[in-house]
Amino acid sequence: MEIDGFQQLDLEKSVPSKKTTPKRIIHFVDGDIMEEYSTEEEEEEEKEEQSTNSTLDPSKLSWGPYLRFWAGRIASTSFSTCEFLGGRFAVFFGLTQPK
Repeated sequence: MEIDGFQQLDLEKSVPSKKTTPKRIIHFVDGDIMEEYSTEEEEEEEKEEQSTNSTLDPSKLSWGPYLRFWAGRIASTSFSTCEFLGGRFAVFFGLTQPK
């Protein structure tokens, strides 16, 4: 028994372990826990998204892209505001129950 234990420890030491943290941990009612790890593709997409968000500077755009940028931002903000207010009004008027 001890020999198997030592061999297992040697194998664990010889393999370089990469310490990864789970993307999220899901706790179930029955006490089970499931850890979800991100894939390399998801990590690359997040890095690309962060790089595109940080490189866009409206002060350096020409007139066409500048107007398109602000039109998109206004449309996005307006939609988010209407979505938020619609939910609040539905709760206020009691329209949260289905027929």
